[in-house]
Amino acid sequence: MDDGFFYNILIVDDNLKNVQVLGSLLERERYHTEFALSGQDALNWIEERVFDLVLLDIMMPGMDGFEVCSIIRENRKYDDVPILFVSAKKDTYSTLKAFGVKAQDYITKPFNHDELIARIKTQLELKSNKAKLKTINFQLEEKVKERTEELDDLLEKYRTANKMLEKANMDLKQLDDAKNNFLQLISHEIRTPLNGIVGSVEILKGLVQDEDLLLSINVLDISVKRLHQFSLDAILLTSLNLNKYKTVYSEVDLLNSIEDVIQGVKKRFYLKNIEINLEGFIYGQKIYSDKKLFYEVLSRLIENAVVFSGDNPIIQVSIKMIANEFSLNIIDNGIGFPEEMLENKPSLLSPSESHVDQNIGLDLFLVNKIVEYLEGKFSYGNLKTGGAYVNVNFDNIVFE
Repeated sequence: MDDGFFYNILIVDDNLKNVQVLGSLLERERYHTEFALSGQDALNWIEERVFDLVLLDIMMPGMDGFEVCSIIRENRKYDDVPILFVSAKKDTYSTLKAFGVKAQDYITKPFNHDELIARIKTQLELKSNKAKLKTINFQLEEKVKERTEELDDLLEKYRTANKMLEKANMDLKQLDDAKNNFLQLISHEIRTPLNGIVGSVEILKGLVQDEDLLLSINVLDISVKRLHQFSLDAILLTSLNLNKYKTVYSEVDLLNSIEDVIQGVKKRFYLKNIEINLEGFIYGQKIYSDKKLFYEVLSRLIENAVVFSGDNPIIQVSIKMIANEFSLNIIDNGIGFPEEMLENKPSLLSPSESHVDQNIGLDLFLVNKIVEYLEGKFSYGNLKTGGAYVNVNFDNIVFE
């Protein structure tokens, strides 16, 4: 422990002999002591200086020790200063009352000298450790503040976009009737600031050398890209809801389309051991559909199957074409859909859609909307043997 003279202890007792005994004992341990022979004298000392610890008697003329302790605790300077009662009273009521007025310890007279010193040292060490902890917390807060200030300008743009997104999510849940107008607002108002943020983040990634700061920027980059994708989804969804999407029908090569999707998925999830098996695909086989919308459906469903199938996804993609009926079926070996999701039609930003997007995205709702827009049917469910399936079916489609 540090040299005792670093600590100042106030002894409060109306018995001068008791004060002398305590003072002599503490000075041998190299503590600096002052004394007060009454409660009022103690309070006068408290106003003049701050002590590291107070030894307080209970039975004193005028103001007793309990009242003195209560008044001391009202002084903000003494929030962390330990108060130890040293009293001849041995009843339980006095002990409990001492702790009730926020004393740290209760020692009965006659006391063992070694025990008293040990308890004093313990309380002083606790006080010292609390002070060190406060200092460490303050230093950590200052360091965090410095790092935060370095990103303030960039993060302010992100916060603005994020607040708009939060408002969007809330309004979409509460005002389903206003969904279309609101999505239109998102698509235009969020996309503009996000374009500037995306470019700024890319520039910063090339300039910043500090690893901690670079980590923060990478987190920001991921969040911004999610927001950017959300804005693109909102544009598409709004145009579909308002029937403003201009459908362009053309030949869609099924085998080329699925191979493009598989290549993109394997590139994005390169750490996974992905196995995708195809069934029913024939070279040169084509259908007439909107290429963009068909690709959106195909890529989103396969990506989600991969995401929720662990590190070794096995995906089965099959198609059937009979007369004018086209059917796309995707099976995975993942965790399956939650029960509450199987009971309801896909809804916008539903928290239960964890199979599609744990971050509560638009994927499942958007796929369903696209299929409906193309006059098809979309269904999904769980397999008894494990895993999940999704099915897209068109009853009247032209193919060759």
